[in-house]
Amino acid sequence: MRIGDNLSQERNRYGLSRDVPEAIAREVRQRCGFGCVKCGAIIVEYHHFDPEFVNAREHLASGITLLCPTHHSEARTPKKGSAILPLEIVRALNSSPYCKKNGIPGGEFYFSNEPLVIEFGGMTCVGTVIPIMVDFIPVIEIQPPESGVGPFRLNAKFKDSKGKTTLEIVENIYSAHTGSWDVKQRANVITIREKERKICLQLLINAPRGMSIRRLDMAVAGYSIKVMGNRFHIAYGPYSVNVGKSGSINNHIGVLVYDRGSRTRFGVANDFAFSALKNRFLNPPDWPMDFPLTSIINGLNIEERRELKGALSKCFEQLRRSEHRTISAISKQIAEELVSAAMHSSIEKMLAQAIAEIDKSLRT
Repeated sequence: MRIGDNLSQERNRYGLSRDVPEAIAREVRQRCGFGCVKCGAIIVEYHHFDPEFVNAREHLASGITLLCPTHHSEARTPKKGSAILPLEIVRALNSSPYCKKNGIPGGEFYFSNEPLVIEFGGMTCVGTVIPIMVDFIPVIEIQPPESGVGPFRLNAKFKDSKGKTTLEIVENIYSAHTGSWDVKQRANVITIREKERKICLQLLINAPRGMSIRRLDMAVAGYSIKVMGNRFHIAYGPYSVNVGKSGSINNHIGVLVYDRGSRTRFGVANDFAFSALKNRFLNPPDWPMDFPLTSIINGLNIEERRELKGALSKCFEQLRRSEHRTISAISKQIAEELVSAAMHSSIEKMLAQAIAEIDKSLRT
């Protein structure tokens, strides 16, 4: 049952409470695909249908199904007359749950048109465009209201410790993946487990202002990212670090995690993000061709964009004059061992693309 539901206090004539033991409730959730068997909604109640609750002597997983509050109300038999959602239909839905056919139970976050507040690991991001970015891939990204009206739009993609997607948020519409071991939403808390006693994601939805990440155990782009209360832990191969930063962050980029040769680095402010961007732009042997330039550039202010353009332009000119020789240490701000001769043509192309993107952003 949902937290605070008065039905949870109800007992039938045999003294059986409506509270379903957790092990049985999880079995029901797994069988039903974690959502209402009729519509797929992730906020659910446990409906006894075989037998109906009034005649049940015990909780049997095989005789319980998941229904959202609306459809649960329709399925309950009134004292007089028959249920709006008949028993035979409930049985058919239980045999072929909505989420098993259509996948991905979910719902909507109802945010306001005020900048969102995202909390995790002792940090609070206020009005931050990209609260978490790993290897230049946004994990959480916030878009402003469309045409200046409506709510701010939250986008995120969470994974478990094996790198398998568990929850996606696209413009405030959230959807859980049915391949998870367990998915449960109680009131404003969403909890996803990848196995027994292992929570890989727990979100507290603070509508209409934002969201708190209570727990996170995620693998993305080769990194292990963990959040437990006020602790934010990053690991990459044999290297790891506990982020000790706490307090409020109001930069365009909140936490940026990236690999710089032999060490994993992170930052919680624009000055670090900017430095890391320059290093990444100018030391990119493993830089993917689909590098999200637009997302990165949008995370910088005008002065930072101009400074980055200058550094990139200088590098571009050095490359053009290099005659395919290795370039080293253009300046202290630019990464050592810029690029080998074999990478010359592809890097030149990407630098030109980066400069063009920055030029475009400065004109808008």
